[in-house]
Amino acid sequence: LYPKAGVSYRIPGLPRVFDELKLRAAYGETGNVTLYGRAADYNLVVGPHSNIRPERQRELEVGVDAMLFKDAAVVELTGYHQSLSDMLFHRAAAPSTGFSVAFFNGGEIVNRGVEAMVKVAPFQHGTGFSWTSRTLFTLNRSLVTHLPVPAFPISDTTGLAFFRIEEGASTTQIVGKDCCDPVTGLSVKRKIGDTEPDFRISFLNDFKLGPFELATNAEWQQGSQVINVTRFYYDNYANSPDHLTGGRQRIDDFDKGLARVYVEDATFLKVRELKISYDIPSSLFQRYFMAASQARLSVSSRNLWTFTRYSGLDPEVSNYGNQPVARNFDIAPFPPSRSFWISLELGFDRFQAGAGG
Repeated sequence: LYPKAGVSYRIPGLPRVFDELKLRAAYGETGNVTLYGRAADYNLVVGPHSNIRPERQRELEVGVDAMLFKDAAVVELTGYHQSLSDMLFHRAAAPSTGFSVAFFNGGEIVNRGVEAMVKVAPFQHGTGFSWTSRTLFTLNRSLVTHLPVPAFPISDTTGLAFFRIEEGASTTQIVGKDCCDPVTGLSVKRKIGDTEPDFRISFLNDFKLGPFELATNAEWQQGSQVINVTRFYYDNYANSPDHLTGGRQRIDDFDKGLARVYVEDATFLKVRELKISYDIPSSLFQRYFMAASQARLSVSSRNLWTFTRYSGLDPEVSNYGNQPVARNFDIAPFPPSRSFWISLELGFDRFQAGAGG
């Protein structure tokens, strides 16, 4: 059973500045499906382990929505608490059982976060100019609250730094050698970074003046770290642009047990999309194409500019794909592409007999 419920309440009798003020809350639970190719494994262990359960996710969400100044402004604020329990682990089984692996439930991960959106449209009526701006803010924090097994590494393939799942720590922590143990004076393996950003803010703006329209999409990520294995390889083989200065120093520091010299800040500001559009007057195109009722010419670009102190090609790099854990590995990736587009859009209200072009 996976129950779900939601409730909302619109507050009456508000001051005139409010068009609407709504409180809302929702709760839901869900399970996971069997991973591809693993159904037989799970079915085989049901006999000796009949208490195997699906992983269960529970989420509580509360929020408030407000519309103000005759729809000129909209504010949405949401807070959530999400827990994942009954996680499926596997361990080696005794040979006498006839199986090599035994599955069992255990462990819990908690995610807490805030999402906010502010939309303003200060120029809309009677001015000939309109501007709509949306700002989105997101923040998330994860924590392993219970782990029935000893802490274990994930993607420890480079010998440089890795991710470690352990009770009481973030699921996205970066662990590596760091100096120094106060007793022995030797380097120790501990947290030296985290891939979870402090926050993300997206800025979306649409400007319109007569037949012209400008749309922009920019994003700011504050914090997060990247394991720059590419830079380590370049330094190690004396191929770095700054080999005679910074490269040698980084290798010396790493040899002394300081892996953090290859864990870099992934803060960035990106202009993700820029689009300029022009609504072509009907007198210019209906002479040749009478069936069309409207036409728009657009020029757009994607991934136009990135402003960052990260030394690699892209601070959003992820060698192991789009996954929530074990991201932000930079291992000789392809450079990000910048694209430009020209498009012509035609609209048709109806087709008339004999129309052509």
